[in-house]
Amino acid sequence: MGLRYAVVWWCLLCAARGAQPLAIPTDRSVSQISVYSLLEHGTSRGYVPLQVEIRNRMNRSGTWVLMFQSTQESTSVMNTRYEVEVEASSSKRVGLMVPMAPAVKARHVSIYGGSVELRVLGPGTQGVSRSILTPNWSSRGSHNMHIGLSQSVALQMREPLKQQSDSQRRDLSIHSLDLSLFPRDDRGLSGLDVLVLSREEWNSASLPRKTVERWIALGGQLFLLETASGSAKTVQLGLGHLHSLPPQPIPGQVNQLYQTLGSLSTIQKRLEDDSAYRPPRWAFSEQVKPILPSFGLFMLVVITIAILMGPLNLWWGFKKKNVMRVLWTTPALSFGLSLLVGIGIIISDGFGGTGIRSLWIMILPEEQLEVTLQEQVSRTGVLLGNRFTLPQGVRIHPVRVQDREQATRLVLNEGVDGTRSGGWFANRRIQGQVLEQVRTSRARMELLTQNAESPEAVSTIGVPFRTLLVRDAQGTLWQAENTQPGQPIRLKTATSGNLRRFFREAFSREGHPGKSHGLQNGWFIAMTDPQHGDWLSTLGSVNWQDQPVIYTGPVVQTGRQP
Repeated sequence: MGLRYAVVWWCLLCAARGAQPLAIPTDRSVSQISVYSLLEHGTSRGYVPLQVEIRNRMNRSGTWVLMFQSTQESTSVMNTRYEVEVEASSSKRVGLMVPMAPAVKARHVSIYGGSVELRVLGPGTQGVSRSILTPNWSSRGSHNMHIGLSQSVALQMREPLKQQSDSQRRDLSIHSLDLSLFPRDDRGLSGLDVLVLSREEWNSASLPRKTVERWIALGGQLFLLETASGSAKTVQLGLGHLHSLPPQPIPGQVNQLYQTLGSLSTIQKRLEDDSAYRPPRWAFSEQVKPILPSFGLFMLVVITIAILMGPLNLWWGFKKKNVMRVLWTTPALSFGLSLLVGIGIIISDGFGGTGIRSLWIMILPEEQLEVTLQEQVSRTGVLLGNRFTLPQGVRIHPVRVQDREQATRLVLNEGVDGTRSGGWFANRRIQGQVLEQVRTSRARMELLTQNAESPEAVSTIGVPFRTLLVRDAQGTLWQAENTQPGQPIRLKTATSGNLRRFFREAFSREGHPGKSHGLQNGWFIAMTDPQHGDWLSTLGSVNWQDQPVIYTGPVVQTGRQP
């Protein structure tokens, strides 16, 4: 009994002290560098929020270059770098978002989570490298779900949750979170699938609730442990949910949490599904012309090169009685043949590429948020450059669209200004990406129900809609055609057949969140032409074929006159 109390008090003491920094080996007479991480292990996607404190002991200002490299087993590598300038004889603490190498899951590959290594260049460092995060090797890998528990929750639930997952052989990677390191940027939570907090922590003024809400809107699952009162309930917020667990003994709450995890539609399940973005579940991957190497043409080229550089080259040198001529004819023939092969590739595939992309936007008027999900696939030829820039806060994740791409290792680069380069787009490849963004928006769709038999709708979204479908709170289906923003339009009764035809045209992929979400009571769904879409631009040399843009979200129902 005494040992048990000692362990509990030790855990409480550790929690009170907060997260312990990781010290980077340096010459302490010149500088000291400490790194604080919110997460305990590397994740399979998203970002890791770090806080780096640099103490400059010199009598002059100095600049330190922080080069991060995250690795996801044999599938991908992500590189990024920051520069931090510190004034003389002072210290500076900065918050950094370090992108994780994405786990593009291939068949027979287990995902344990990635690793992060930091190399520091600057006064007193001598280019030292240090491992910041490692994979969670204790898990079995495949479809590893990352769960964040606040430190107070972890003291009670971590071990019971781990024991239950081990007994049923489910992969859970559990992180104990120091809320003092909680990020103000929702990207800092993007590596987590589930977050568990107490109701008191959720109501605390120090917790950045807007950050958590934006994370939920993109698919995060938040669980709140009720302590005094409350019942079990689930509230949808965008692509994610807020779950309340009623007050009960810890084993009961752990069991209820664990049973719910299996049915959750998490970010990880959506992005790492090995078949979701392949034929026949994704029509885009079938519409892009495949790159099929011609075996006959390949053998003809090999035989031609062998004949020209072998017997004919030697025969010509001996015939001219100048064997030394072979020393320059061989590289000349090699260069000429390589040039011809390159010209053939350009004639066959051209420069740049072609692609197809879709855009789905969810409007959340109560939270004043707009969730964007863009899916795209491209077929590239010869690329003269692969650098592109995305707006701040946009996440991009590669997805497998072909079996033959499984063995390819992605080497990716991300700059602090949003620039991307590397393997996002490569020569003569078919590649797919999913882009996600959540941003503030005051747009809304109002349902004017002064006349219940023939209601009107008015949109402040800012684009005209080719087709609009609304299901009111009573479940009645309404529709309108060719609506304009800011102008009320009379709705007419629609049928389930109208809804089915809309969904067939709107969604090209089985399992798309918009398709599985359907049209709930009190929601709308609408379609506008591609030129009205606020597309997330990636590689400019790809000629994109844009699909109709889909908008959806809850309607704001009011009885006022338009």
